[in-house]
Amino acid sequence: DVLKGRQWDAVIDTIGFVPRVVRASAELLQNAVGRYIFISTGDVYRDYSVDNIDEDYPMDLPPDPPSEDSGKNYGPLKAMCEEEVRRVYPTTHTIIRPGWIVGPGDNLNLFTYWPVRIDHGGEILAPGDPADPVQIIDARDLGEWIVRMIENGTTGTFNGFGPSSRLSIAEFLYGIRGITSANARFTWVDTQFLLDRKVRPWTDIPIWHPPIGDHKGNGTFSTKRAVAAGL
Repeated sequence: DVLKGRQWDAVIDTIGFVPRVVRASAELLQNAVGRYIFISTGDVYRDYSVDNIDEDYPMDLPPDPPSEDSGKNYGPLKAMCEEEVRRVYPTTHTIIRPGWIVGPGDNLNLFTYWPVRIDHGGEILAPGDPADPVQIIDARDLGEWIVRMIENGTTGTFNGFGPSSRLSIAEFLYGIRGITSANARFTWVDTQFLLDRKVRPWTDIPIWHPPIGDHKGNGTFSTKRAVAAGL
């Protein structure tokens, strides 16, 4: 009732995790909003077994509705949420699929671990192959781009990953060290050695995930469409 009779240029839905909730939001605003921007995730893809996954790669859409437990079914639920937005706003939707968002408000500290640890100095475990790719995006860059997309009337689906060129874990770590005065040194530890000792990529060693097996495409998601749209 509070929204009745009001009009907006656009809505940015940052918190849609469950399809029925997104459906309700989209339908409620259908006649009040010119464009629906939905913040999805790179987890919507069927797998990560190839390099340079772009926006046309198959999504993980289950044949039967999964439970609404977003902890267990995050990717499939987000994929279904995207479908709800497309159904209600077939020509006036913008869907953003970010990777890991860092910077202000990142309260999980996966990125923050590295500058803090490197600033402490000393010997630091550096995981895997120095050439292993990583992708992050700063919340401020992502937010500014989304607003600009609204102002420019840009529609479609976009991987919201960064940076625009390939970034290795070595460039990531040495780049951080380069802006500190810490006496930090890296000891590179083989991927298999870590996996054999039950060290969990991403969880135990933040940001890094070796590009092997079903995760071969990790850190290489295509940014071409987003960069062409101004990211």
